[in-house]
Amino acid sequence: MDVLGGLCTVGLTQFYNNGRFPVGCWPFDKEPWSSRVLVRNLLWDQKYHDFGTLLWSDPELATRLQYTWENVTVFVPDPNSQEWQDLGLVSEFYNGSCIAQPQECDKVRRFLKRHVLEGSVPKKGKKVSTMGGNQISWDQVGRYRYLYPGAIKVLDSKEAYNGEVWEIEKPLK
Repeated sequence: MDVLGGLCTVGLTQFYNNGRFPVGCWPFDKEPWSSRVLVRNLLWDQKYHDFGTLLWSDPELATRLQYTWENVTVFVPDPNSQEWQDLGLVSEFYNGSCIAQPQECDKVRRFLKRHVLEGSVPKKGKKVSTMGGNQISWDQVGRYRYLYPGAIKVLDSKEAYNGEVWEIEKPLK
């Protein structure tokens, strides 16, 4: 671990364990842990509990939220929006086989991947693909940001050491 910490200090931040699994620098490799907030910590907010529960059920996405060598952006639908509630994903998760075998919940996984962007949100107007493959962009209109397609209003955004969480008025399609 001392070797990894030393490499982190000189800026080498991504390694592979046996060529398969990424291993990287954590904030405490260079600075005290308490000085950094990760995207995963922002999603522990009680407001995002249901969405976070779904996200943490997918091992690939849960691991991705902890990377510190690459940014991630998560678009969280407003938990009070009718569109989010109508999807019924949380009840499907708890009442079906999802809770025991999350890899078999294709509907939930597809939904989540549409709401996660590997990397930072690009400059205004530039299109980018989410993990689910849908193309999105954003624009500023007055004091509000909107995601396109769909002109979905961004209600709030929070920054973390390894990315951002954007709360949006309704789920992405």
